[in-house]
Order: sequence, then C-alpha cells, then structure tokens
Amino acid sequence: MHDISFFLKIAAIAILLFSSSTLFIAGRFSARALASGLFTLSIAGYLGCQIFHGSSVSEWFLWFVHLGCFVAPLTFYLLTESLFEDKFRFRWHHLALFVFIEAVNFYLIIYLRVYAADGHLQYGDFLTLLRALPQTVSLVFILVALGKTLLKRKADLIESRRNFRIKFIAITSAYMLLVLISELAYQGQHAPPMLDLLHSAGILATVWYFASKMFTVRSGTLGEVNTIVTKSTAIPERETVNQELLSKLEKAMDTGKIYTQESLSIRELAKFLETQEYILRRLINAGLGYRNFNDYLNELRITAAARILADKEQASTPIIRIAMDLGFGSLAPFNKAFRERKGMTPTEFRKKSA
Repeated sequence: MHDISFFLKIAAIAILLFSSSTLFIAGRFSARALASGLFTLSIAGYLGCQIFHGSSVSEWFLWFVHLGCFVAPLTFYLLTESLFEDKFRFRWHHLALFVFIEAVNFYLIIYLRVYAADGHLQYGDFLTLLRALPQTVSLVFILVALGKTLLKRKADLIESRRNFRIKFIAITSAYMLLVLISELAYQGQHAPPMLDLLHSAGILATVWYFASKMFTVRSGTLGEVNTIVTKSTAIPERETVNQELLSKLEKAMDTGKIYTQESLSIRELAKFLETQEYILRRLINAGLGYRNFNDYLNELRITAAARILADKEQASTPIIRIAMDLGFGSLAPFNKAFRERKGMTPTEFRKKSA
C-alpha cells in the first residue's frame, strides 16, 4: 500500500511540474501565470516533503523541497487574489509574507525539530501548541483566500471562466482544509496507510482534473496576461446583444449616473434594470467588451473624474470630494484606479490640465 501511495504522489508531482512550466511559458511570465505556476510548484514541494522527509537525500535538496512545502497556503492565497483581480501585481508585502512563513516553519520544524520523536521531552505541554502553529498560519491564509473569493466572485463577467475559477478555489481549499485537519489529528505520527493512500489518490485525481480543464477551457482562465481591460482592448464574446437592454444600461450610466453609487454590485444594477444578473453580465461583456464589472465601473468613474479635474471652474474642489462623489469609498482606491488608467495621480493630472 505504501508503494502505491508513493507512485501516486510521483505521478501527481510529474503533472504539477509539467503544468507549472506550461503556465510560465504560455502565460509569458505574467503575474497571474507566475501565481498559478508557483502554486503548482508549491504543491509539488508539499508532496516532495512527504516522499523525501527523513530520507538520505542531499540536505540542500531537502531544504529546496521544504521551501515549496511550507509556502503552499501563501501561493494559494496569491493565486486566489490573481484570479479575481485583473490588475494583480506582486507586491513587497507578498515577499514579506513569504519570508515570514518560511522563517516560522524552518525555525519550528528544522531548527527546533518539534516533530522529532523526543519532542515531548524537550517541550512538554507546549509541544502540541508548537506543532499546531504552522497549520494555524496556513488556515489563516486559506480562510482569507476563501473570503476574497466570496467578495469578488460576482465581478467576473465571463461566465465560463468565472465558474471554473470558483470551482477550482472551492475544491482546492476544501481539500487543503481536510489535509490541515488530518495533519493536526496525527501530529508527529504517520497517518494510517489507508488514509495516506486515499490522500495520495485524492491529490492525483484533483491535479489531473484541473490540469486537463486548465488546458481545454477557454484561453485566459488561469495564466492570461494581465492588462487594464477597457472597452477598446477587451475582446467580447460573439453573441447577440440585447440592444434595448444595452440602451437602458447606457442611459442609467450616462444620464442617471448610477455608477456614482458606492459599492454598486452587479446584482443591484441588474435589479435596477429589472433583468437577471447573468443576462447583465453577458451584456456588459459582449456588448461593451469588459471582462470585469469593477473595471467597467472604474472606467466610467475615472472618465468622469478626469473631466472634473480638467474643468477650471472646479479647480478648488477637493480631490477627496471628487472621489467620494463618484462612488469611491476612500481616496486610496480612487488614486490607484486613476493612476492605472491615466498614468499619473489625480493631482498631477489636474496640474497638467491647468
């Protein structure tokens, strides 16, 4: 039974390594492709830890494998963030989180050796807490990733891509949570052979399923190149556009200025237009060429902001008031959205226009 589990893990690692290299190359090392590839590499590292931990292989090789093993929850969080954020970029705080997780795990597992057989003699009653700390950190990242998925899942306007991503996040996070629970239950002990076999088979089946889907669903599901999507740069799906509803939508935006409503969701907009949410999602994608609802709103808001900032009669209007009047909850997201579309801050734009 141990041999079967071993070969199942090797097969999963092979698929993961192939998937990661394909994502890197096909995605041209875009931020989303990197996040996707790093996640698959980290899962390969996690399986490698199970295979090579305690073996006689090179110590440097073990350290390299553990780098991927420890960081899997973080790469899952980054992948989730990249899937539902078309403007995703790696930030310095991502590197800080990576260093933090690696430091905690290497210190506890490699330096303090909390999973060693004599751990109870060294740490006594604190051993259970020390052993649970890595899983607790991992749990936080998984729960945050799930929370972001729930908050941002509605913004994706391409139905097939949205459904695949939600399914991917839901199944992957559920499996990772089950793994964390089993690790907490068998702290410092080998899991029963049957459980290890089921675990190995489950990972292989999950990896195989999503790898096959990843390369058969529409382009851009995981590793697409990240750009600011506007009406002129997006490629709409070929389907009949409801011109009556489109006119109603444009009237609500141009005349009614409904986009100035703070935290406007696609559900609220669909209710206002008296239509179904999925119909409105397809309309904005196919009729206007946007792939993300927030990009659509921000394009309208920033266009309106640029007009106000260029108006000499409104030169005394505070920028924060402009941001709030246009539906931004605070100044920071307004500045970020403005810079992404205009290449400069609102203040710089106002000075240049003057």
